[in-house]
Amino acid sequence: MVLIGCNVGFLTLSIARDYGPRRILGIDIDDHLVGVARKNIRHYCDHETEVEEEFDVILALSITKWIHLNFGDDGLRRFFRRAFNQLLPGGRFILEPQPFASYRKRAKMTEKLKATYAAIEFKPEDFEMYLIEEVGFESVEHLGAPCAKSKGFERPIDVYLKKPPRFLERAVKNGD
Repeated sequence: MVLIGCNVGFLTLSIARDYGPRRILGIDIDDHLVGVARKNIRHYCDHETEVEEEFDVILALSITKWIHLNFGDDGLRRFFRRAFNQLLPGGRFILEPQPFASYRKRAKMTEKLKATYAAIEFKPEDFEMYLIEEVGFESVEHLGAPCAKSKGFERPIDVYLKKPPRFLERAVKNGD
């Protein structure tokens, strides 16, 4: 499993502790946060592991806005394709897209972000169609918005399924 936008690793550690995936990898764009996360996990891990090329689950919470503002439409599309390519067949991509209205305030942080924001044409309401029709996900399940202490984090979560291999698909249909 890979969690993109892991911050200081608390959610990554909680998932590892509570669900016991074979492997879990936290990734973040902020080097300082990655350093803090490494310190947080030192007493949980006795060695560093190599990064897997494919995962059962890729979790992307609260990061689409930041990828979009930093790398534009092409960067976000590249992220979606890479997530798909790094999922095992039958894997799930769990996505919490941020509403486009939330981009405006953050776009004012720097001139570069402001320019990228002005050029965005690929909006969050377009993500689902792109992920299914262009990227190749088989289906999406809308989980709705979780209850959160902070109102800004009550965003819907979508689970995209990468088509399982044909032999598994037949076994499921036949009830094997």
